[in-house]
Amino acid sequence: MARKSFYVVKRGRRCDIFYNWEECFSQVDRFPNTSYKGYATYEEALSEWEKHLSARDSSSSSRHVQPHVCVQEQMFPEGHNLLEDKGTPRETAIKYIFAFVLGSVFTILIFLICIVAVFVGLSIRGNM
Repeated sequence: MARKSFYVVKRGRRCDIFYNWEECFSQVDRFPNTSYKGYATYEEALSEWEKHLSARDSSSSSRHVQPHVCVQEQMFPEGHNLLEDKGTPRETAIKYIFAFVLGSVFTILIFLICIVAVFVGLSIRGNM
């Protein structure tokens, strides 16, 4: 059996041809419903990649076929690893709670401003 040196990732964090298993694995590890396959030669991988692109392009013109989804690499900074969270679970929870409370306070503030605007409008209308 020939050693696979090239990998086509059709569904993963980044969809492309990869030149070793480590690069491929980093794109498909813990990603839901991945689609990838290894090839012994670059020509085989390139042929499969081109088939994938043409199938994706032709399916996107159809209304009944959902196009393939690939998450672009730009979503996370270079070298970012989701498995290595920099904060403890408690610190992360505190950040989310703080963001929730801040968002809630902002929403209440906007609501109060709208109520005040309505009452000011009614009082101006009543004075006319």
